[in-house]
Amino acid sequence: MACPEKDLAVNPVYDYAGAPNESGAYYAEGCQKLRRYEVGCNAFGYCPEPHGVDIQELLLRQAAFDLKCEQDSISTQRLNRDTFGARGCDQQASYILLCSRRSCRVVQNTQSQ
Repeated sequence: MACPEKDLAVNPVYDYAGAPNESGAYYAEGCQKLRRYEVGCNAFGYCPEPHGVDIQELLLRQAAFDLKCEQDSISTQRLNRDTFGARGCDQQASYILLCSRRSCRVVQNTQSQ
């Protein structure tokens, strides 16, 4: 993410309490970037290179289309685990992030207002 480690926050998407390794989905957030990673570890703790998706880019691209607004005029915020808000050009909308294995997409959760 080209961001100093001190400026990054990495959090699991779901509560993995009691998990035998660190497999799962994680958000990495910092320096105005947001990525979601899928980490698959084996029973011995070997975790090959995680696959990451640029959630911020997906969200901005979809919001620009829905709000009929340029991407650099849109601000976003995380509302909860997989729900995000976007505002721009005097409108706002919320989005749900849907991920399966190595791909994600954002789906509008409200009508643009």
